[in-house]
Amino acid sequence: MKINDLYKGFRVLDVKKVVHSDSIGIYLRHEKSGLEVFHLLNDDDENLFAFAFRTPSQDSTGVAHVLEHSVLCGSKKFPVKDAFLQLSNQSMSTYLNAFTSADRTVFPASSLIKADYFNLMSVYSDAVFFPLLDQEIFWQEAWRLEHNDEGKPCIQGVVFNEMKGAWSSFNGVASDIIESSVLGGTCYKWDSGGDPLCIPDLTVEKVRAFHKKYYCTKNCLVFLYGNIPTEEQLDFLSDNVISRVNSFGKKASFPKNDPDFKIKSLVRATGPCEGDSEDEKKGLCSWIWRIGKEAEKSDLSHDSMELFFLCELIAGADSAPLVKSILDRFPGSDFSSKSGPSVYIRYTTCSFAFSGIEKKDQLRLRNAILESLEDIARNGINDDDLERTCLQFNVVNREVKRYSEPYSLTLLRKTLMAWTYGKSPFDLLDYIRETARVEEKFRSDRKYISRLIRKYFLDNENRSFVIVTPSLEWTKKRNQSEEKIAGRIYRQWGEKRLSETLDKMHEFQKKEGPSNIIPYVRKKDLKPIYENTRAKRSSVAGIPIVSCKQPTNRIVYASVNFPVDTLHVQLLKWLPILEVAFPDVGWTNLSWDKVYNIAGRCVADFGCRIRLATIPECSVPIVEKDPLVKGREWFSISFKFPVETCSEAFDFVSRFINEVSFDDEKRLDTLFSSAITGFGNSLVQQALYYGMLRAYRKTSRPYAVRELVSGISSYGTFLEAKKMNHRKLVNLLSDLFARIRSSGAMFTVTADEEGLKAARRGFSDLAKKCSLLPPEPKLKQSSASLFKMTEIEGKLTKAKNPFCDEVFVIPGNIGFSTALSGCSKYDTDQVVADEILTHLMETTDLWNQVRTVGGAYGVFLAVNGLVAHSRFGTYRDPHPFDSLKFFEKSMKSLSDKEFTQTELDKAIAGVYSSEITPSSPSSKGVFAITNELYGITLDMNRRKIRRILSMNLENLKKACERFARFKFKGDRVILCGKSMVTDKIRQNSRKIINLPL
Repeated sequence: MKINDLYKGFRVLDVKKVVHSDSIGIYLRHEKSGLEVFHLLNDDDENLFAFAFRTPSQDSTGVAHVLEHSVLCGSKKFPVKDAFLQLSNQSMSTYLNAFTSADRTVFPASSLIKADYFNLMSVYSDAVFFPLLDQEIFWQEAWRLEHNDEGKPCIQGVVFNEMKGAWSSFNGVASDIIESSVLGGTCYKWDSGGDPLCIPDLTVEKVRAFHKKYYCTKNCLVFLYGNIPTEEQLDFLSDNVISRVNSFGKKASFPKNDPDFKIKSLVRATGPCEGDSEDEKKGLCSWIWRIGKEAEKSDLSHDSMELFFLCELIAGADSAPLVKSILDRFPGSDFSSKSGPSVYIRYTTCSFAFSGIEKKDQLRLRNAILESLEDIARNGINDDDLERTCLQFNVVNREVKRYSEPYSLTLLRKTLMAWTYGKSPFDLLDYIRETARVEEKFRSDRKYISRLIRKYFLDNENRSFVIVTPSLEWTKKRNQSEEKIAGRIYRQWGEKRLSETLDKMHEFQKKEGPSNIIPYVRKKDLKPIYENTRAKRSSVAGIPIVSCKQPTNRIVYASVNFPVDTLHVQLLKWLPILEVAFPDVGWTNLSWDKVYNIAGRCVADFGCRIRLATIPECSVPIVEKDPLVKGREWFSISFKFPVETCSEAFDFVSRFINEVSFDDEKRLDTLFSSAITGFGNSLVQQALYYGMLRAYRKTSRPYAVRELVSGISSYGTFLEAKKMNHRKLVNLLSDLFARIRSSGAMFTVTADEEGLKAARRGFSDLAKKCSLLPPEPKLKQSSASLFKMTEIEGKLTKAKNPFCDEVFVIPGNIGFSTALSGCSKYDTDQVVADEILTHLMETTDLWNQVRTVGGAYGVFLAVNGLVAHSRFGTYRDPHPFDSLKFFEKSMKSLSDKEFTQTELDKAIAGVYSSEITPSSPSSKGVFAITNELYGITLDMNRRKIRRILSMNLENLKKACERFARFKFKGDRVILCGKSMVTDKIRQNSRKIINLPL
């Protein structure tokens, strides 16, 4: 296609080569309907589409968020109440989602199979342009009135409960307060997700009106990526959207700003308390600036990269000049991850936030940040910070990324940052050229940074210093307000209307919709796709090495690993503090910030973690042939670097291993304070993860170690370390690392051919400099004492047959439930049948009862054949105890369950899609190396693919019978708000635990 070409009413506005994604960008607009399309056409088989709509908020009812949920609950062509669920169950999608941000709503999906791709596009396009938006859908997804366990009226709803979870997070609430302090008077002062106290003001009529106004072709931006020809996709849009809509609507205009709004220089506010006491040191203090007076920037790409580069220079690491100066002046403080530039909405903002600040020092911090910026503007930066920043951007720009989502989503987000506001979709895609352009400015003109700091910060009066502190009263008042709102609505409705509403909604939820109208790829059309990535086992300088060759674009991913299963079980408890302290302390004769400077010139993401995995029974013979390397638990020091800094990178790691010192008391205090604060901040957001570790902790040694290292148990270890005598703590850490280091080593590396050769030379030098030896045998010891170490003190109840083993009281009024049942062993026909069964259960009965009826944000059930356990969990669940009961009940009833061949075929497609989802080169290396270390072979993976595609109803029926006989394993764990722990719950739970947050 060429500029000004016309195809089926679509005019080509621009065509450009997008070098860094190996694509041709084609930008079109349909002349009559106004629908805009941007296609990044390339050779990638993983095609992605996204329908994006400008949806600026005008209040905090969360109408855009509710609509995002609601449109996927039935449309004209597909009048089923759970279209999204059915797609999750049966499509071959490699990504399937929808999300609402501050001023846009986006519906993306991707697939490797062309027919499936157009199936997905068919359902999504009909959903967004022709949704049903029934009243019952609104009650289910937005809000409704119910009675709680005490018989009092309460508000429920999927979005309502999701946002209650979000508003239980101090960091989330504080971040919103900080950003809105400079965005008041704009549409960004509202919560686009919805404030739970405002959501009940929303009606289905308002949702329908919002859809009519914003979900129209003139306000729609269609992003396409991949190798399907542009013409075929335009044919689809022409036939399925443009020819069917009754009105093309109007392009959204952003609400006019309030000219009378004045940014306050100082804002004090409160947020949720994530514990039983109000500690101002757990608060957040932040300077935030609104950058520029105009919403639409003149050179968006350059300005954005300039700001990102500047912030990385002065605040991209603890050793960076701004952060270092504050950490030195305020012992125990921590630079918040909520800091940095935000360019994802019409207005650019930038903030520098710190936690761990005592009340008496909060205003002193306000001046200290400005003084530090003034000092940097006056004296400039050193070469170390410039080289660190250049290396970080070099690595980020060169990496081929794909983690839990396609790389094309990164490009989609960059495109929408410009396209949403009337700019060209090309504007932010040439980020590598812009990085080089900005880097050259910083290198050639050292006064450049001074001018930017004054321009963006010192001379910019559009700024506010915001202090947000946790408050028990804040939470209490919101709970009281919610109760008052529920009471007021109940008085307006009366019992009759409440009952009628629930009856209608439950009738709607139980009603069987049309079957088999959601398109899917037939089982006969599925072809085996096998993973061929293999890791290689060899040695360097007598040390074992596991390597994987991948096209990493000259980035090397390496690790030095020391066995920790040589330690006595009592020492394993201290691994989490070593994991946190080790990569961030100094050396014998060099302070931690000087070490950072050396690291910044040659490595990225230098850190450590405990590497371990469970060995399936079928892999034991493989592991036993190489017991010094395979099936071990490791203290893994990982780092990545461009191949051109290989020599310096390995020299740095060698020195770190030889010279690491834990003597800096102030630094240890900062690191442990940050870890303790981080746990409190993550408890609600990652409650399901913590709960799952608790459930697994007594099922195997690896899971017990994982709980000690990164579960709730580790929190107690950090609290203990914080109170420990400094010299005793230093001796403990020094002795622990000395023991680990003396137990031998093993190397791993993922890189391309050039990188592998360079890494082998580097490892050889490192082995000699550090006098490393091959790994020692692991210490044989009972797991019983290890399991005992994971016990956490709490109030034991008198329950004789406890329904729940542990109840953890967490902030907020939302819950999470976790439980384990059985499943078949890895690498068997039976475990594949179990996986398909759990997929069916998750996407049918469990989803309908727990998510649709119960109002939880999500539910999952999956098998783990490695340990022969299936794991069940719910999140942001208003009824976690009921969900756990329903899971147990549904398991027992499986022996009578019957599935059709069509249901099985759809489930096969859904399970198979997760097996063939693409990975980035670095991720492929991680998987291949992990498989090599723990005895998982390519033949096992290939057998699994064949078993999935050959599954039949008899296999599935036997799986149902097995699951009906399985018993609960491990612990049943609930994490929930204090108000959910009723007397009845106390009587039926083994232990109630209040964490000392």
